[in-house]
Amino acid sequence: MKRYINCGIAMLAIAAASVTVSCSKEEAYDTAVMRDLQMTLDGEPWSPYYGTDNKVDPTNNNRPIFVYLTDGSYYRNMQSSYRFSLESGEYLVLATNQSTYLDPPTSLNDQVIEQDPETRKTFAVSAPVVYSAGSPMTLELKTRTGMLRLRSTDVKSDKSYSAIRTVITTPVTAYHVGRAEVVLGESYELVREKDTSSGGVGFTEDAMILGSDQPLNIRLDYLDNAGAVVKTRTLEGVDPIKVLPNDTTVVEFMLNNPDERVTINYNIVLGPNRWTESTLYPSTEVKVPEGYTYVAPGESIDDVIKAQAADPSVDEIRIFLKASASYKIGGTTTNTLTKSISILGQTPGYGQSEAVVTVNSFTFSGTFDRVHFENIEFSGLSSRLFNINRNTFTLQEVSLVNCRFPNRWNQGIIWYQIAATDRSQIVHKFRMERCTITNFVAADNTPLFNLPAARVEPIYNWEFTDCLFHGNFGSSIFFMKGLDKTDGPVSMKFDGCKFLDTRGGNFTMCNVSPANTTATVTIIDCLVGSPKSCVGTWMVTNSNVTVNASGNTRAKGYDMKAYGFTPEPDEVAMTFDEIISSLNL
Repeated sequence: MKRYINCGIAMLAIAAASVTVSCSKEEAYDTAVMRDLQMTLDGEPWSPYYGTDNKVDPTNNNRPIFVYLTDGSYYRNMQSSYRFSLESGEYLVLATNQSTYLDPPTSLNDQVIEQDPETRKTFAVSAPVVYSAGSPMTLELKTRTGMLRLRSTDVKSDKSYSAIRTVITTPVTAYHVGRAEVVLGESYELVREKDTSSGGVGFTEDAMILGSDQPLNIRLDYLDNAGAVVKTRTLEGVDPIKVLPNDTTVVEFMLNNPDERVTINYNIVLGPNRWTESTLYPSTEVKVPEGYTYVAPGESIDDVIKAQAADPSVDEIRIFLKASASYKIGGTTTNTLTKSISILGQTPGYGQSEAVVTVNSFTFSGTFDRVHFENIEFSGLSSRLFNINRNTFTLQEVSLVNCRFPNRWNQGIIWYQIAATDRSQIVHKFRMERCTITNFVAADNTPLFNLPAARVEPIYNWEFTDCLFHGNFGSSIFFMKGLDKTDGPVSMKFDGCKFLDTRGGNFTMCNVSPANTTATVTIIDCLVGSPKSCVGTWMVTNSNVTVNASGNTRAKGYDMKAYGFTPEPDEVAMTFDEIISSLNL
């Protein structure tokens, strides 16, 4: 049911009664609604990353909260730090900054994070807390890994070897999430290998391992150019070598001491060298997925795309880009794509950001499977990312995953269509996941997704998951319109998205009003906010549309003029300004 409120009349009533009330009707809070959640990481306030490059969470993971039943059975993975609803009762709840390391629906009694054999991964996770639905909650994330740094003190090189293989033996095999402790087992070997053209001078090796008070055994294999072992040494001093959680253990010793078959003289430094993100792992190995062509920084991405586009043996253009690197695609390269394309950026490691791709816009023609972009920050866009002008095509899926769009993208439009005839442009699915659009300015009466209302040019399925839309939404339809003539059932889902309008205008988010078919819209765990209340409409629909909504929220003190669905969003404890601040926007 739509609910419209005359804010002028409401204000007169307030003045007459000399009381202060909200523009929305008074809410009867359900005791199963979580109103106050505080999260810390190693003692400092923490919230999932959404807005800028100052990443608290380098994986862009914003589903940090895991909920289990009291017997340990998996229940739910929560999307954000804002208020959410749970059925009345008690639960076991934890949070992590690396949710991909957990394996739902594994029971909490069996959930472990294994020791990383490549010694690269680090993570923080809280101990499970007993939570009664509706009460305040505090989750204290703690880093469970530490860094072992081996550093040579040699000033004289030894050219008999060209690489060092480090073998670290530890009894710690995993971290048990439910018990909040490490798992001990049979000795576990962690192997690293590093070239040293300097004959050992300046040699440094870093390894991230699960932190504990268990001593480590360390063996060094000296390898020649053929990979054969020249000699082997172990570190067997009086002081045991340990790596504690959220700390660095630096072991300094001579690699090239001819008088030692076993290295017993080494120095251990603890505590003061605690790592930070900028120094934790300065370089992440580039692992190119099978079937993709790696384009190194400085190489021409245009040449690779054009070569694969012209090659009849290539069914899909597949490009892999390095994190933090910048690339430029020329306008003629993307004018008319005629086959599937996937441009995949390397998943950013610590201190890295998404690959930056400067491009004007994309258009295509023909019949093919997909257009896919992942881990990309778009730069240099015109007003339109996809600019479809009378082309003819049939696409199975267009997908954007973990992509960012230009800050202050003026008149920004993701999908713009003009068609000459009906059913000349068909897309079966459009998907956005973990994407952010910040500080953008909506085009006047042309939304982010603008379908041609005068033609039958359908996109049948829409999915938006964990996306952030932030900026000036204007005073017209800012998100989507043009579904009027769609000729088949439409499915649209919004899950965990945030819509934050900075202007406070009387915008409409979506107009979903197909005349000749049905539509099902699902809206769950979404947040809306604006600095001005009593304006804005979430969804305009007609009798052909069914809306299923649950778990949605709005900023404290903000209420829309109309929602277009029930139940209407609950009010969270944070104001619009507080939400903006928490997201570093």
